[in-house]
Amino acid sequence: MNSGYEFLGSVIGAGILGFAIDQYFDTTPWAMMILLVVGFVGATIKAQRAMNKDSKTAENSDESKKD
Repeated sequence: MNSGYEFLGSVIGAGILGFAIDQYFDTTPWAMMILLVVGFVGATIKAQRAMNKDSKTAENSDESKKD
């Protein structure tokens, strides 16, 4: 459940930062769109790494139970 909040936080945070940059430099909507994509990609990579870490931990605990 924590991963979901981190995912949403990354995307929303990047969107807000992009919106602020757009307002400051008057580049609407380019910075927001670019940072939303960057936030989504970063959040996806982070979630994938967390899932891989969890699956490796589960495999190690299964192997220790067999011994």
